Amino acid sequence: MPNGSFSQMNLAPCCSSSWLRATPDTQFTIAAAVPEPSTWAMLAGGLLVAGATARRRSRAG
Repeated sequence: MPNGSFSQMNLAPCCSSSWLRATPDTQFTIAAAVPEPSTWAMLAGGLLVAGATARRRSRAG
C-alpha cells in the first residue's frame, strides 16, 4: 500500500458486493473513542481503593 492508498480492500469479507470495495477516492474517518460513564466510575473506584490501601499501609508501618 504505497502512499496510504487502498487497492481492492474488501470492507466486508463475508460479502462480494462491488459497492463495498474501497477505491482511491474512498475516505475513512477515525472517530475518537469516548468511554461510557460506567467506565469512568470503575476507574475512579479503582483509584480510590488503591489510594485508600496505600494510605492505610503507610499509616500502619
